[in-house]
Order: sequence, then C-alpha cells, then structure tokens
Amino acid sequence: MLRIAAADLRALSDFISRDLLGIPGVDNVKSSTTPTRIKQSNVLPLDHVLGPAASKKRIQFAD
Repeated sequence: MLRIAAADLRALSDFISRDLLGIPGVDNVKSSTTPTRIKQSNVLPLDHVLGPAASKKRIQFAD
C-alpha cells in the first residue's frame, strides 16, 4: 500500500499512469481519494525519514 500526496487529481493520475504503472510487475492500480482537504499546512511530516536528530525540521513547499 502506498500513501501519496498529490497537488490535485490530475497530478495523481499522471503519477499513476506515467510512473507507477511503468514499474515492471505493476499491472494495475486501485486507488481511493478523499474529496475534502485533510491537511491545511504545506509542511510534510517526514520525521520518520529524517531521523530523531532532525525531528524538529520539516520539509516545506512553497504555496
């Protein structure tokens, strides 16, 4: 299972068709979306990737 953050449905569709389905062995994809905004911030919580030393830092994207 993957959890993907996409800017909009077009970006999600492009990712699925261009990138995900291009992986050998991936024959089909089933997805579900949430019709409402669930995250207001432009900061992605990537503490698990950055590690404990960088737990206060977060990757931020411009609006």
